[in-house]
Amino acid sequence: MKWDRVVQRTDGMPVLFIKVLWRGWGRSISIHKIVYPDVWGQFHTHPANAIRLILWGGYVEEMYDGDMRYWRPGMFGRIRPEDTHRINRLIHPRPSYSLWLRGKVTHDIYLKGSGWPIEWQDLPAIGASDTEKDL
Repeated sequence: MKWDRVVQRTDGMPVLFIKVLWRGWGRSISIHKIVYPDVWGQFHTHPANAIRLILWGGYVEEMYDGDMRYWRPGMFGRIRPEDTHRINRLIHPRPSYSLWLRGKVTHDIYLKGSGWPIEWQDLPAIGASDTEKDL
């Protein structure tokens, strides 16, 4: 399968592959393949409301406030632009696949946490929201 986007950690390691299945009217449906967790302390937001359905694998989502959320196959949930999180770990030593139904981009992406360079924290991630508009 040819992926439409590869997201890398700051150390260059790929963590997420995205395949767009449908795009229209500012919305999209895509498959997300998570292969590695995010770097410790590197939290982020998303630019739009979305619904995710875990298809295979699963992961632990760490919220900025320290709350841990376990996502297993068959579970679905909402992602809001004001939610700040990171992928803490995969539940199994294999990729996690999820289906994403994303609404229109309404917000910038923000980077928070001590894992990011200080000059990147709490400011809109330059260009990130523009890139997300295409997916």
